[in-house]
Amino acid sequence: MTRWSGVCRSNYVKVKDPAAFRTFLADFRVELLEKDGLYGFAVDTVGNRPGTTGHLEEHLRELCNKLPQHLAPGQVCVVFEVGCCGRHYLTGWSKAIHYTGEMIMLDLDEIYALAMEKFGRLVAMTAVEF
Repeated sequence: MTRWSGVCRSNYVKVKDPAAFRTFLADFRVELLEKDGLYGFAVDTVGNRPGTTGHLEEHLRELCNKLPQHLAPGQVCVVFEVGCCGRHYLTGWSKAIHYTGEMIMLDLDEIYALAMEKFGRLVAMTAVEF
């Protein structure tokens, strides 16, 4: 079976202390992105199958949970992760993280519930498989 692989990245945001943010990201072994005095991050994520909780998912969850302490007031960091296992099991999620620590999350699989609600038809697949 092909291993799942994907990419995760954020938008650019203002941070309270750029040096502390660099150290924070280094602890998580993600790539620092910098543009016009704003900061973000990116990381390739390889090895976990969709629907499993493994080290990489826990790693990103912990990063997202600790991120608000670094965001400048008024900032919202949006983090995306997309991936697949070969051309099978396309997965993805996005999380918006407010500087206060409040978060909202969307998962690509939510389209099935939305399709059922909008069109009244149950879509059989729980993960996109070709």
